[in-house]
Amino acid sequence: MIKKIFFALILSTIVFSCNKDDDDEVTYLSQEDQIKVDTEGIKYLIAHYALTTDGNLIADINGDGDITDTDLTATLPTGAYWLKDIVQPLSNGAYYAILPGKQGTGESPDTNDLLTLNYGVHSFYAYTSTTGSTTVNSTGKSGNIYNGTDPITDPNFYAFDIDKYAKVLYGSNVSNMTKDQWNSMVSYYNDNNIYNRYVVSEFVEGIQKFKSREVAPNSPLSVQGIIIASSANSKGQEAYLSVGVRKDYFTVFVVDLLKVVKQK
Repeated sequence: MIKKIFFALILSTIVFSCNKDDDDEVTYLSQEDQIKVDTEGIKYLIAHYALTTDGNLIADINGDGDITDTDLTATLPTGAYWLKDIVQPLSNGAYYAILPGKQGTGESPDTNDLLTLNYGVHSFYAYTSTTGSTTVNSTGKSGNIYNGTDPITDPNFYAFDIDKYAKVLYGSNVSNMTKDQWNSMVSYYNDNNIYNRYVVSEFVEGIQKFKSREVAPNSPLSVQGIIIASSANSKGQEAYLSVGVRKDYFTVFVVDLLKVVKQK
């Protein structure tokens, strides 16, 4: 397994306002239905969004405040690429993309290697619109990839039922928790070693498609590409603790692989 994570880095910038229903009990689709929604949502993302060289995902290309088919014929800003032109499939139904000219010159990791990287997470909520088609809402981005100064070593993504925990301890959903409450929750699960260990399989497979840039920790960010992962709920798992998104959000990891230490 690609292993371990330093929680403090990624959790320090978690967005707490992403739940759909702040005051109501959260309900989730069945795993079978979630798979269908995730599949269509990711297809929509790939068809309508572009990736910029600074790691942002954009869809309102013409700047009129709406995402429509007219954006698909608008001129992309310099340094942006349509996802549909650069994504490649992974074996588990997800995708990865490497920006043109951004692949590293070092080694690619395998599942036993130790990694140093900058990364961040865009989260998306897929839903059925009034027209009957599936579309997506961007619910936020988290992580330190946007300043490029805090590499995370040996990534692995642990999970537990954050909605249940928030309800039991604080009587509210995750969206209403303060940052101190969130940190207390993380410490409780971490200190007592009681969280479930779920790995984001798409990340594990996808990161092996990248080659390291062979630069020192804390090097400036150089976005290499992305890994698109389906939601935890579609795999019968709870929300990923270290990613900090609800379990029915699918995620896009923005990746900058700095160094690979090969393990024998």
